[in-house]
Order: sequence, then structure tokens, then C-alpha cells
Amino acid sequence: MLDHESPAVPSARRRTDGISSMRVGDEVFVLNDTDGFYLNLNATAGFVWDELTEWRSLDELVAAACSRFSADPAAVRDDVTALLEVLRERGAVDVQP
Repeated sequence: MLDHESPAVPSARRRTDGISSMRVGDEVFVLNDTDGFYLNLNATAGFVWDELTEWRSLDELVAAACSRFSADPAAVRDDVTALLEVLRERGAVDVQP
């Protein structure tokens, strides 16, 4: 089996403690209680955020989002990778190598 993980994106991640979130309709607002940084996530990104309550690999997140939204796997992978990078940079997700 080939490893589809990008070297830039660690193999597992989950939400970081101390990060608050609130769903409003299809959107999710994510707030870092420490530095006040917040994100407004659309429905797809909000779905990925909801999946991050437990350790998840990129492949697991992409498969779940493709199943939920019947979307192109390559496009979903690109979008999820970009989202995870923003969340990692802002300290909103913990990562395991």
C-alpha cells in the first residue's frame, strides 16, 4: 500500500485543547482562546473540523469528506491539506509524525 501522506502534512492530527468552536448553520467558527485568532469555516471545512475530535490521517479525512459531499478526491485532498496547514500554523490542531 502506498503512503499518500504529503511530507509537509504529518500523518495524524486532532483538535488542540484550548480551542473553542461554535456551529452556526452550515458554518463553524473556531477561536484560539489564547491569542484570539479565529477562523470562519464553510460547510466542508467545518465537517473536517468536526472529524478532528479524534486522531485522523489525511486519507481518513479525505475519504470522509468525499463520502459526505460526493466530491472529487484530488480536489478534496488539496483543500483538506490546505486547511490542515492553516490549522497547524495557528495551533488549532495537534500533530503526530
